[in-house]
Amino acid sequence: MENAGVCYLCTKKGGNFDVPGWLAHSWMAMPNPHGKPNSEVLRPWVNGTDIVKERHGKWIVDFGTSITENDAALYDRPFAHVLEHVKPEREKNNREIRRLYWWRFSETLPALRKAIASLSRYIVSPRVSKYRIFSWRNGIVMPDDGVVAIASDSNTTFGILHSRFHELWSLRLCTWMGQGNDPRCTPTTCFETFPFPAGLTPREMADMETCAYDDQSANVAKAIAEVAINLNQHHENWLNPPEWVDWVITTEEEKTGFPKRPVAKPGHEADLKKSAP
Repeated sequence: MENAGVCYLCTKKGGNFDVPGWLAHSWMAMPNPHGKPNSEVLRPWVNGTDIVKERHGKWIVDFGTSITENDAALYDRPFAHVLEHVKPEREKNNREIRRLYWWRFSETLPALRKAIASLSRYIVSPRVSKYRIFSWRNGIVMPDDGVVAIASDSNTTFGILHSRFHELWSLRLCTWMGQGNDPRCTPTTCFETFPFPAGLTPREMADMETCAYDDQSANVAKAIAEVAINLNQHHENWLNPPEWVDWVITTEEEKTGFPKRPVAKPGHEADLKKSAP
């Protein structure tokens, strides 16, 4: 039970809400009739391919879980995009709720949104993958249904999930796709059943990492966290070598909490693409 409400299947778009990064960035500074910024409904997006290969820098138009059509229409450019690229297909959908609320995702996942809303980052893993791979994403990033999201910003939890013990556990209790040789992670069987070490469950880590490390469990947690931080730093340096990458952010993005994004330095575009796993 201590693992419940931590690991989630993610949103299903149900339409072409996708926006190229350069276009999303250009919409950021554009005005709207109600005076609110487009950054409220534009979010970076992550799918399974972004985790196991290179990051594509895709964005989505995300009108959340309850916004009305009239209110959505006040975000001028994003709404126009969804009107053109999503509505025609959603009007053909067999499910009435998806036809009626065509400007929203097919599955908006309010529980997931609530779980990651207060986190500066959370853990993602591809649903279908030969290996259990985990990566951090900024809290503003919206995960696709090809991703499993773990609502934790704990380095200790991140480290435990990378352990050989957890990998074997998740591969033994996963479901299978394709011809039966594509392991698929499911929150109920793979994550919620996993026996995290005593005192080191994700919920306990949420409290422990803000406190002094003054007992044995805390010392173990600190040691795991230090290794996990080092592992993640090496991984990020490999994906985005500082010699090849600049990290950029627009003024509007910075004001609204968006993360910096990697951009290849001139002459290193091909090098950066080759460095992807």
